[in-house]
Amino acid sequence: MPTQHTRVVWKTLTGLGMMGLGLGPTTILVRPRAWLTLTLSYFGQFVEGISLGEEAIRIAESGGHEYDCIIATNALGSLYVIKGDLGRAIPQLERFANGMMKSFR
Repeated sequence: MPTQHTRVVWKTLTGLGMMGLGLGPTTILVRPRAWLTLTLSYFGQFVEGISLGEEAIRIAESGGHEYDCIIATNALGSLYVIKGDLGRAIPQLERFANGMMKSFR
């Protein structure tokens, strides 16, 4: 069941943060949240997915990690597409596309 899986992943991420690996925004904090955001969207658990997606974006932004921002905004934008909320999807996916264009210049 997705909820049980979510709890296990969350406990793992929290434990890693307590070990000092979570000091500051790092890939190990952003990318699992982004992937979990997508996974939750496939199960229709949009509220929890949105919360994690927004958190992933905040973590990535706070450290200035552009590629992590790209991953996080893509995950949240994709969730909104799956949900059918294009009004919220488009700004996230535009940010994702702009980040990708910058990274390949």
